[in-house]
Amino acid sequence: MLKTLGTIAAVAALTGTLAYWTGQQPVYAAPRAGADDSTPDAQSVAGAKVYHTKCSVCHGENRQGHPPKIPSLVGIGSRLTNQQITATIHNGKGGMPAFAKLDDPDLSALIHYLTTTK
Repeated sequence: MLKTLGTIAAVAALTGTLAYWTGQQPVYAAPRAGADDSTPDAQSVAGAKVYHTKCSVCHGENRQGHPPKIPSLVGIGSRLTNQQITATIHNGKGGMPAFAKLDDPDLSALIHYLTTTK
């Protein structure tokens, strides 16, 4: 058991040392500061709030939907323009109700969230 733990520790130390000297980041390491700017901006945070309040009941927490009846919204920005998304939100489509009273700041934040979140 101790020999196994010693081997694991040695491999981890070697991996970390090699990663340091080659500039590679070990798989088990936390991201380096500034390496991945995954901190959401204020508009994404606001859009997520609107999404989870108005849309997630049908489209799901992760925007997967329930195809074919309720479409996935993952990657919607590559399938529809912002104008088409706006029209669908304002007018509804198929079984989706209209959200005509969604104010402009919330609508902009929602579209930003839908089109930029992976």
